Amino acid sequence: MQSTNAVSPYFSITAAASTGSTVAGLPQLPVYSATGGLYSYGAGGKIEYFINEHWSAYAFGEYERLTGSVADSPLVTMRGSPNQLSAGLGVAYSFIMHPLW
Repeated sequence: MQSTNAVSPYFSITAAASTGSTVAGLPQLPVYSATGGLYSYGAGGKIEYFINEHWSAYAFGEYERLTGSVADSPLVTMRGSPNQLSAGLGVAYSFIMHPLW
C-alpha cells in the first residue's frame, strides 16, 4: 500500500505539467491526481552461481502490474504500460571479517 504523498509526484499531472506535455506527435496529457492505495503486485526470481567463497554471479527477473489510480494515470495509459518488466545481471563479492578480540 502506498500513500497519496508517495505516488502523487510520479503519477499525478498538474496543470503546468499538462501544458508542457506536448511532445512531437503525442497528445497533451490531461490534468490528473493520483491517490494512494494498492500500488502494484507481481513476482520475481533470482538465480545465483557461487564461483568461489568470495565471488558470485547472478541473474534476476521481475514482473510487476500497476494497479488503482497509478495504473489509471495518463502517464501509464497514454505513454506507458501497467505491465512492468525488470531484468538484470550482476556480480557480487563478499568478504569475511574476523573479530579484533
